[in-house]
Amino acid sequence: MSGSSNIVAMKKIVLQLRLEAGINRVKVSQAAADLQQFCLQHAPQDPLLTGILCIVLRLGSLHSGSWTGSTLEY
Repeated sequence: MSGSSNIVAMKKIVLQLRLEAGINRVKVSQAAADLQQFCLQHAPQDPLLTGILCIVLRLGSLHSGSWTGSTLEY
């Protein structure tokens, strides 16, 4: 490895270390609590939990009109 390529490699390492040093670290327990709270807040809008039809009906009722994308009308 030549001197100039060694310098380039070292500069890349320094840049990577500076990027990693600037990352805001969060404890795993705090991240897990935040994720759990997010999931609980967004569960009513999750089609995997509530079903797609429930989401469609809820969105349709917000717009107070018929669902034009299918034969479903209310």
